Amino acid sequence: MPVTSLPALSEKILSTLWKMNASGQKSVLEQRVRAELSFTTDEFAKEVERLLAQGFLSNVTVNDVQSLSLTSLGVAILRQIEEDNLEEIE
Repeated sequence: MPVTSLPALSEKILSTLWKMNASGQKSVLEQRVRAELSFTTDEFAKEVERLLAQGFLSNVTVNDVQSLSLTSLGVAILRQIEEDNLEEIE
C-alpha cells in the first residue's frame, strides 16, 4: 500500500501516537489520542479500526479502557511519510 494513499486522519493518528511516545510496549489511552485530534468520534473509530487491520497499530484493553500503540510497521510507515514530506520540501 503506497504511503500517499493514507488518509490525513491516519497520518495524524500515527504522528500523535509517536509524539506521545506510544510505540511497542508503551501505549496511550485512546481517549487521550482522540482528545488531541479534532475529528468526530465516528471518524476516529473507523480510522483506528482501519489502522489496526493494516497492522500499523496495536491495542490493549484493561478494565474496559482501550489503549493504542504504534507497531513496528506503523513506525516504518510514519518514517516513510516523514521522508516523503522532506523530499517535497527540497
